[in-house]
Amino acid sequence: MIYAIAGNKGAGGTNLAQRLSKLFPGHTFTRLVYEDNGEEKPEEFLACDGVLIAVSLLEGPMPGTKAAVSDCRRAGKDIIGFALTHLDDFDNQKKVPAHFKELVEIDARELASVYGFTDDNIPACRLALVPGCDDELSAFFKRAEKYGTEIGG
Repeated sequence: MIYAIAGNKGAGGTNLAQRLSKLFPGHTFTRLVYEDNGEEKPEEFLACDGVLIAVSLLEGPMPGTKAAVSDCRRAGKDIIGFALTHLDDFDNQKKVPAHFKELVEIDARELASVYGFTDDNIPACRLALVPGCDDELSAFFKRAEKYGTEIGG
């Protein structure tokens, strides 16, 4: 199976793809990095079986996140999960209100719904991509992969 990890530059997608590749060696994880320049590349999704959208908890959905979701829809691919990254960095930043984590997830889901991804059951997980967190990451990906199978992705 081939999965795209798509999102804005700096959203933690590269680290996510590397960690998932080690946890699931029979799968391929392709990182699709979007800058804030509105670049479109829906053809990059065509070989993928499903898409994980990476969103930094420190920044929330950025213009590159919007471009990734839009391209996913144009390519006819399903979002199988939202990986809300940088949880470890978020928890270390005392100046960020705690409820911001929930707002980032709500914003990511609202952005996806604009492009027709309206299922509230799309798995989402707040992740720290650091050693010792592989069990949580593995459980999240298994939920996302199962969701993708259930919706026909």
